[in-house]
Amino acid sequence: MEALRYPDDFDGIIAGAPSINPAVPLDVWYRQSNRPVGDKDVLDEAAFRMLQKASIAACDADDGVKDGIISNPFACRFDPAKLLCRPGTNEQCLTSEQVGIARKFYAGPTVDGAPLVSVAMPPGAEIGIAANMIGIDGKPAGTEATLTNFAYLTLGRGATWRDYNFDRDYKTQIVANDLPDFGPDGRRLGAFTARHGKLLMYSGRIDPLVSPSVSIDFTAKQKAAFGSTLSESMRLFMVPGMAHCGGGEGADTVDWLTALETWVEHDTPPQEITAYKLMTRASAVTTFPLDPNGIAMSRPLYPFPTYARYRGKGDVNSASSFMPVEGPLTPQR
Repeated sequence: MEALRYPDDFDGIIAGAPSINPAVPLDVWYRQSNRPVGDKDVLDEAAFRMLQKASIAACDADDGVKDGIISNPFACRFDPAKLLCRPGTNEQCLTSEQVGIARKFYAGPTVDGAPLVSVAMPPGAEIGIAANMIGIDGKPAGTEATLTNFAYLTLGRGATWRDYNFDRDYKTQIVANDLPDFGPDGRRLGAFTARHGKLLMYSGRIDPLVSPSVSIDFTAKQKAAFGSTLSESMRLFMVPGMAHCGGGEGADTVDWLTALETWVEHDTPPQEITAYKLMTRASAVTTFPLDPNGIAMSRPLYPFPTYARYRGKGDVNSASSFMPVEGPLTPQR
């Protein structure tokens, strides 16, 4: 918001997991898809757990190492139909209705026939989505109050999430809330880039609250507007296995501030940033440099769409054992 609306405020900005626009509507889409009739969720906790286990099994090793983390969900070709119940079986499998809804979760909604996001639920993020939408481990759904409040604010008193229509209401919502407008040619960020501002963005690959596609799609729009010069002012780093701003199985501790300071003050753009997984997190504030004895593993991060792949030798818990590989800009369906 600062870079778009108030480009003179800062020389450098760190934007982590930015909710640029479709975050809450995705929650509405999940709920509408999973409760087509009544208040019963078609995809239950067991179904989400099966989906996550199967997606990780299908794509975990794509980066050369099996560690329970999908490094590049866009390259993951996982079809939930692999879990479809066969004749004579009804355990540890999904019904045809559940498979159809799971596909909706991965794909996301459309507005006038165009996808709202490139990917809604990334492979590997299923349990996080389940915690928000249906609740797991006996805990209530995390977005229940959010959905109620969203319906009231966007549609008025007495409305529910069922009343929201993406073709009808999404465009109205964007205008009413004055959400970030990229301009008719996508170049509204130009005022920030013209004064050599630096925008360092990051997002967790399995963020269940703000789909990582939000940051990716924003970057794609800016790339289309600015071309190769965009990397001089804006770079996006995707963090495998990280949830919303932190947490998850991946390396989620990163010194973003030093990377930004080096970029702004010395005109050295970040080409590679190391992410760490700590053995324990003592407090909400992390001080760098880290104590080597407290590091469980490390992974290199590269500007999107480049991701880290294991070299085939060396310690799989060390960033030095990984190399950059160019990944796809769009999901491989």
